[in-house]
Amino acid sequence: MKYNRINEIEAYLRKVKSSTNEELLDIFKVSMQTLRRDLKELEDRKVVSKVYGGVVINEDDSMKGKTLIDIKLRMSSHLEEKKRIGEVAAKVIEENDVVFIDSGTTACHIIPYLDKTKNITVVTNSILAMEALKDCEDMKVILLGGEYCPRIRGFNFDITHAHYYYSKAFLATVGLSLTRGLTNMDPQDGILKRQVIERSDQVYLMCDSSKVGCVAFNRFAELEMIDALVTDKLPETKYMNYFKKHQIKVITPQ
Repeated sequence: MKYNRINEIEAYLRKVKSSTNEELLDIFKVSMQTLRRDLKELEDRKVVSKVYGGVVINEDDSMKGKTLIDIKLRMSSHLEEKKRIGEVAAKVIEENDVVFIDSGTTACHIIPYLDKTKNITVVTNSILAMEALKDCEDMKVILLGGEYCPRIRGFNFDITHAHYYYSKAFLATVGLSLTRGLTNMDPQDGILKRQVIERSDQVYLMCDSSKVGCVAFNRFAELEMIDALVTDKLPETKYMNYFKKHQIKVITPQ
C-alpha cells in the first residue's frame, strides 16, 4: 500500500508540477506524519524538492532553484486560517485611518472585511489587493508602482521617493523566529516591508501559526519592531513571554 501510494503521489506531482502539503493531505487521505515520510522518500530519490508550504517536481526545469512556492499555491495554503486572521485584523481599523497592505497572501485577506463607512485610505503594492479593491468606490486606493515582480504578484517600489506615512500597516511574513526575527524570500520586497514599518504608527503582522518558528533566508525586520501579531491561535509559551516583554499584542479570533 505504501509503495502504491508513493507512486500515486509521484504520478500526481509529475502531472501538476507542484502542490501544497494541504492539497496532498486532502487528495491522498493520509496523516501529516505519513505524508512527510512519503515526501522524504521522494526527496531522497531526487524526484521532488521541498519548498515553503509544499513540494515541486524536479523534472520541471522552470521550477528548479525556486525557494518560494507558486503564488497560487500560497493563496490556497491555510486559507481558512488566513480568512479568520483577516476578519480579526480589520476590526482594529478606525475612522480616517491610512493603512498599508503588503503583497503577502495573508495580508490581502483583510480586504473583504474592511468597513467602507470609515473613510479609510488604502495604500498597497499588491496586484492581489488591487484586484480586490478595484470596485470599492467608498475608499481611496493608492497602488504603488515600480518594477513588477510576478513571484509576489506585486511591485518593488522604493518608498523613500514617496512621502507617505501610515496610521496602520498590515504585513505578512514567511517566517517568524525569536532568534532570526522576521524573514521572507524576496530581498526587494523585504526592503519595502522595512521601509513601511519605519513609516507606520502601528504595525500589525498577519501570520498564521504555521509560520511561527520558520526562518527564510532574507531578514527584513527585528521581531520587536511590530506592535501586534494577528494569528489564528496563540503561539507557545516562549513566544508569548517574548511578546509580553516587548509589549507586543497578540490578537486571535474569539
